[in-house]
Amino acid sequence: MKSIMGLERPDSGSVRIGDAEVAGWPPHRIARLGPAPVILEQISKALEQLRRTTSTTVLLSEQNVTFALPHADRVYVLEHGRIVWEGDPARFAAEAGAGCL
Repeated sequence: MKSIMGLERPDSGSVRIGDAEVAGWPPHRIARLGPAPVILEQISKALEQLRRTTSTTVLLSEQNVTFALPHADRVYVLEHGRIVWEGDPARFAAEAGAGCL
């Protein structure tokens, strides 16, 4: 994740966003690329790899529910800093319906 965000160089391989090799770019330069679907794809792949290869817990704070839900084991909805709903992703999708997805 730190390599994707431009905070660290990767130990090996490359970090690409579209056709651009961004390893070593400062975070503000990567941010200028905008929230392109390619960035979400890279984050998604990193989260999937973490899930497959480690027991690391990740707290993902994300407003894009469509992106976040496939990566979640638990869902917490915050309102003014308080948890107003919690449960598993399937229950969230059923109860929230199309209004949130």
